[in-house]
Amino acid sequence: VANPVPVLENVGTFPSVARDGTVVYVPTRGESTARLVWVDRDGRPTQVAGERLDYTHLDLSPDNHRALLNLEGTVDLIDLQGGTRKLVARGSFPIWSADGQRVTFSGAEGLQSVPVDSSAAPELLVPKPGFVVPTSWNAQTGELAYYDHRAFEIWIRSADGKTRRFLGAPGRKRSGRFSPDGKWMAFVSDETGDYQVYVTAYPGPGPTVAVSTK
Repeated sequence: VANPVPVLENVGTFPSVARDGTVVYVPTRGESTARLVWVDRDGRPTQVAGERLDYTHLDLSPDNHRALLNLEGTVDLIDLQGGTRKLVARGSFPIWSADGQRVTFSGAEGLQSVPVDSSAAPELLVPKPGFVVPTSWNAQTGELAYYDHRAFEIWIRSADGKTRRFLGAPGRKRSGRFSPDGKWMAFVSDETGDYQVYVTAYPGPGPTVAVSTK
């Protein structure tokens, strides 16, 4: 019996071999951890102090001094100057409030909000179990944009807690983000067959403009 030899490296799942010998597999991401860096307008990177982390989501604070990281089901806060890190909550897809005082995230019971210093228990904002993802706070109106990852619709939670659908079919809508003045929203949609970035007037009615092309 011949000695086995490697034919594939960095395989993330069990491969499947077709009758013609073609192998289908999902590769690993390569290095399992990443390092945070600042990149200036000329493309020059500057490393952020701190350890390498296997994070899946990042949101920069309004003052640019801190960031929220998603680390295997936890929401962590990292100081971008000193590199120190602390646990904020259990959940995923964290975003900052407009004033940088609170963190909104997707939890087991729905969308939740907690003080960034964890001085109080999380508050339930949208009691909707399932895959709902917060994406942006409107600094002018106190509204929260989020999307349902099953229906791919963008929803709005008003300051008084009421919710309404803002964008739906045609296509799958996600990742709605308010402009600083609160009068526009950028979002992603695949209504043309490919995901593109659009901007629409908020709260409308008004124009919707594609700002990316593929």
